Amino acid sequence: LFYKWDPGHPTPHDLRGSTYGDVQSLLGMGDVDAVEAEVRDGRLRASVAAYFFVLSAFRASPQTEFFRSVVVGLTASLIHPVCSFLATGHPLGTTAAEVVFEVLRFLGFFVMALLYVLYNIFPILDASKRLEMCNSLLSSFGHAETQSYRREWGVDDVPMAIDSADGVTAFWAVSRALGPEFLRGMCLRYNSGYLVVTLVHLCIMSAGVACHDLLSEGVGLDWGSVLEIGLCFVMAASSILATTLMTEQCNEATHLSLRILERARVEAVVKKWPDKDEVVELVDVLGANLADVKPIQMLYMPATKEVLSLVWSFGSYGLALVFQQLRGQLKSL
Repeated sequence: LFYKWDPGHPTPHDLRGSTYGDVQSLLGMGDVDAVEAEVRDGRLRASVAAYFFVLSAFRASPQTEFFRSVVVGLTASLIHPVCSFLATGHPLGTTAAEVVFEVLRFLGFFVMALLYVLYNIFPILDASKRLEMCNSLLSSFGHAETQSYRREWGVDDVPMAIDSADGVTAFWAVSRALGPEFLRGMCLRYNSGYLVVTLVHLCIMSAGVACHDLLSEGVGLDWGSVLEIGLCFVMAASSILATTLMTEQCNEATHLSLRILERARVEAVVKKWPDKDEVVELVDVLGANLADVKPIQMLYMPATKEVLSLVWSFGSYGLALVFQQLRGQLKSL
């Protein structure tokens, strides 16, 4: 997700290659001049539109995302030395052994925190790109609410009108290809898998915090350790909640696509399109097909409003319980 092509890397033709051949050629876009000629004539293939939406949304993430992760990891690793300085006036201890230990601890925690941030940010980045693709598709085909939302953020999508039966069919094909079934296997394998591992990690950390009193014989935690543990909980819980929220919005895009089809049927009848009877029949058939698409899953469950509420409720309760335990074990400065 952070890959960016430059002359030292493989050529764009190499990047488009797959087991089945050059992706661009397989989609009928080997001759770019011919495609541009069709666009000038007011025609656009559904495969070209789908290719455009995918490339626009899943472009390489800016390198600032990686540097933000580095900053978060560095900030997390500085928590303990800063708290030690506030408590004792010596961020790295007073003896040579303490200094060596604290330096090694700082380096080790920095690497761990950076990897932890990158691990938790992957599902968020993937879900945000999916949501960007869905919103761009809806906005281009005239969904007014999505257009207004994106224009507030300075995004003006390419307009693609639906004014015929061919337009209805093309919109259905693009919506079906780029909807919840787009890269479904990868989403289940990685996004849901990542979030399940994160959830298991949260449960293990919660059990560790709850059992700390039994294992430590009443020795409390210092401020630095409490803040480090709390930060890990916040990052993990935020990853699960943000990914589920954006994925639920991606699933909602399917229902909004049905509204666009319904609007096309109304316009066909009101404006008396030459092929209005065909449009009315197509909307019935294609709309039913689109409504049967299974939603994207998060945590191996359909990402619906009910699942989002469940994640939010248990996440809030879990965080409150953990922080209550940490507060009880906190040593005063």
